[in-house]
Amino acid sequence: MGLADLKKNATQCEPYRHAQPQRPSIDEFIEDAIFYALGKERRTEQRHAIAKTSNIINLHCQFAESIGGSQASSPQSPLKRATFTLGHPTIEQLSQLSAEAKVSKSRMLRFLTSYFDNLSSQQRKLLYQQFMVD
Repeated sequence: MGLADLKKNATQCEPYRHAQPQRPSIDEFIEDAIFYALGKERRTEQRHAIAKTSNIINLHCQFAESIGGSQASSPQSPLKRATFTLGHPTIEQLSQLSAEAKVSKSRMLRFLTSYFDNLSSQQRKLLYQQFMVD
């Protein structure tokens, strides 16, 4: 056996090339994983669609609406898990607020954070003085 036989770019035998299944693209793999997580079957008939930026954004928006309404964040900024500590009274208040509004606690926190962010600096200072315990 010579060195020419050990080349990496040597062609494979014909039966081996036809036996390999086609690998899905990254987008197809992620889409299949999402459908699997939702308990749905793969959508193979949509595999040959041309992916454009506008199509991808619209698909993400439609998917977000189908699983629970549009979210406050844009598709370009995915949500990230956060860990923080809340007292039992605060957790109960948050639970009551979210139940009253019929939204999840995390969505209620995003709403309240956005609301607080839109306040003027004077309004924030008043709230700090009213609710901050030294």
